[in-house]
Amino acid sequence: MRALPPALVVVLALLAGGCGDDGPRPATSGATPAPAAVTPADEPETAVDDPATADGDATTAETAAPSAPADVTGTVVGVVEADPELSTFAAALAAVGLDETLAGAGPYTVLAPTDAAFARVIDDLGLTRDALLASPDLAAIVARHLLQGAVAADDLAGRPTVQGTPLRPGEATVVRDVAATNGIVHVVDAVLVPPGLPG
Repeated sequence: MRALPPALVVVLALLAGGCGDDGPRPATSGATPAPAAVTPADEPETAVDDPATADGDATTAETAAPSAPADVTGTVVGVVEADPELSTFAAALAAVGLDETLAGAGPYTVLAPTDAAFARVIDDLGLTRDALLASPDLAAIVARHLLQGAVAADDLAGRPTVQGTPLRPGEATVVRDVAATNGIVHVVDAVLVPPGLPG
């Protein structure tokens, strides 16, 4: 049996350790406003309806009572795997062994780059898709797209990813949000390469 890379061990520990019984914050299938760390899409956006925070209550997405819209049927990894625009990210999750972890109870927040975003970074790095998926840096790149708890797009600013680096203003635009049974997937238009890695 092959030993897991140290970066993946840290990611798995952080995901497992940060998982309480918090539930995902309901989201619409449209884009959600996102200041600072992500830029909202140009289209009109639908805000997340959350009775726990609608009246100014200080409850955050991570502490809100668990509930998911009735039409939510898949886990965060299931959402990623089912979306044809996210096939490279789905392959990256499987390549580092996080597909099974992210099918667990959660809650998890996943920033899922589109295939177009991966095509740009693959071109910038002078790699092929297969070379990226075999890269020893892949676990750190994937970890940069995962957060503990269910975090709404408008709460992403400054939040640390499980890779450890906080999300910076303007890194990516949330194209759309998809609620999952164990968290939320924010589809983004850029690959978040960790500081210190080429790209």
